[in-house]
Amino acid sequence: MLRLWMSLPFAATSICLVGCIGGVELLVTEDVCIEPAYYASSGVFFTQSDVSEKKAHLKIEVLLSARETTVTGCEVEFRLYDKEKLLCRVASAEVGEDKKVMMDIVLERPHLWDGVKNPYLYKGVVILRKDGKEIDRREEEIGFRYFHADAEKGFFLNGKPYRLNGVNRHQDRAERASAFYPQDHDEDLDLMQEMGCNAVRLCHYPQAKYMHQQMDKRGLVAWAEIPFVNVYVNNPAYDENLRLQLKELILQNYNHPCILFWGLFNEINSGWLDRPSRMAAELHALARQLDPSRPTMGASNQDDDFNGFTDLIAFNKYFGWYGDNMDDMGRWIDREHAAHPERKMGISEYGAGACVFQQEDSLRHPEPWGQWHPENWQTYYHVENWKQLQEREFLWCNFIWCMFDFSAAGRREGSIMGRNDKGLVTYDRKIKKDAFYFYKANWNQEDKFVYIAGKRLVNRTRKTVDVQVFSNSGAAKLYINGKAYGTAKPDSVNVLEWKGIVLDTGENRIEVRNKYGADCCVWICPF
Repeated sequence: MLRLWMSLPFAATSICLVGCIGGVELLVTEDVCIEPAYYASSGVFFTQSDVSEKKAHLKIEVLLSARETTVTGCEVEFRLYDKEKLLCRVASAEVGEDKKVMMDIVLERPHLWDGVKNPYLYKGVVILRKDGKEIDRREEEIGFRYFHADAEKGFFLNGKPYRLNGVNRHQDRAERASAFYPQDHDEDLDLMQEMGCNAVRLCHYPQAKYMHQQMDKRGLVAWAEIPFVNVYVNNPAYDENLRLQLKELILQNYNHPCILFWGLFNEINSGWLDRPSRMAAELHALARQLDPSRPTMGASNQDDDFNGFTDLIAFNKYFGWYGDNMDDMGRWIDREHAAHPERKMGISEYGAGACVFQQEDSLRHPEPWGQWHPENWQTYYHVENWKQLQEREFLWCNFIWCMFDFSAAGRREGSIMGRNDKGLVTYDRKIKKDAFYFYKANWNQEDKFVYIAGKRLVNRTRKTVDVQVFSNSGAAKLYINGKAYGTAKPDSVNVLEWKGIVLDTGENRIEVRNKYGADCCVWICPF
């Protein structure tokens, strides 16, 4: 967010021009106001501590700006309202000459922000008065929660296990690039929640304020990070820019309950001796100074000392796509966990490319940098990787790379140049790939369904096929041209299979049913 604040010599007011993704606002203030220009933050910071089902402590810090005047006669009042707009707590304090106000409250038996199950939000209202007259105010939502990660038991929210199953998301889409309308963010979040996500990694840069606001309301956990990505530039200006971006990220988004940690780096290399490591350590110290209430984290793709610098660490691993074998994922995780049992470890990226217009009925590992990315390999990749990830409860997170196809100028692969096609949904958000439904079967237990994989491969080249189905609603029956082929039960990752099914010559109407729903498609066999 950009804030340009101008004082007018001919009037007792100040003007603040606020620019951000999604719009521009013009703020007109009195001589004294709540600070609008402190790293483009709201000037109000709510810090939670000692949160439990019994009580929650809240520290309220308010920064003021005063133009050529004193703050004599100024008072700040804080009000906390519950979801039903009932007043819960009130506190007030006079403003000192340092133009800062500190207040503390204790809320008994708080209603907790409990992720997607119950994202309960209070409203915090800060009112600035001068000589008894209100001259400024801020209103922000507050979600009380407590959380931690354990190196052996995974992630906990409000004292209960809460594995973070999520996706990476770039703010990028067809026809818009990054200039989203609010409804574009809403569509992205709707698709994520349909699939059953409870967390989103907002990679690799600060994304729209609206996104954080909606994630607060929906109960989605946010991983917010700065663009310290891939390459370290050995230059003092680069270091200062990283520090500034981290300050802006934290201070602008300090009050969002959805943000549980601050991301400091992604796949930084060690090309400049130990400087990337020292920078990661410096950023960790800065983040903890600015916000001791949240842990830091990093995303790494290598074995380096900076993997132990942040409070949490996660890894970008693509076994089965960029070489290696699919089952290397589990073996690598176990080795890394055994080598560093003290680290709170997760998976920040894993994925494979897929073009919905490229289909085949044989299973062959495609060339990741080539132009042929058949959808069935992506489906196979995710089924096999999830089998290994879901068995390892010590992982505090797993984030798929990625939710949507996105622009990547250097890419020359798949069917479209300049596109990363590892998304589970196409760039225009129109087509959900088969892997989307696989995760929906595993992560979304509310929206009961069955789904036939491979339905886009209409023209078959093999007469004998395996029929694969994803279901979160138990066993299902298979019918082809009205003929019953028996019942299949879901395995440990909710995949149902009928092996060695012989198709009829010509058109085959494939239908799968259970008591919760049905799915169908047509496959054509020419012989």
